[in-house]
Amino acid sequence: MLLFSVHPEPEGRKVNKMLTLKKVKEMVKAPVHTKRVPSPKVLLEDGRILLRKEFEHDSHLTLYHSGYVWFSAGKRNTVFHIHDCRGDYAYGASKGKGEVIKEEYFENCEWHIRALFEGEQRVEESQLKCEGVGQTKVSVSYHAVAEDWGEMADSEMEL
Repeated sequence: MLLFSVHPEPEGRKVNKMLTLKKVKEMVKAPVHTKRVPSPKVLLEDGRILLRKEFEHDSHLTLYHSGYVWFSAGKRNTVFHIHDCRGDYAYGASKGKGEVIKEEYFENCEWHIRALFEGEQRVEESQLKCEGVGQTKVSVSYHAVAEDWGEMADSEMEL
């Protein structure tokens, strides 16, 4: 068993230390919640990237100097502020089972861990809302140039 590194730490170079969520939150200002959350497009055009973490399957977390995080998983995207990554996180507890992970745990983990959970949860909630549109009392208007509009107008005239 090796108790020392065969390659000593180089002098004069920065060592890549883990950036905790707590430290990252200290690096950016808390959001003004009266402002509208920017879109991914706005962040791409105007934002300066502070940190970025790539994942499998074309997914990433990008943290901007403004504190906004863009989470992308394939074609699904969401934007939230890094300071929104707070509170305990109920993981897999939708049916009364699962674990609740305390906020303090995430504050001392790498920044992207809690941000990844936040992004995945927001994408999932958004998708459920979209899927639920057909199951709720939502009225849908038809385009004015529908094929059967001519038939409807003819039938009304005969009355």
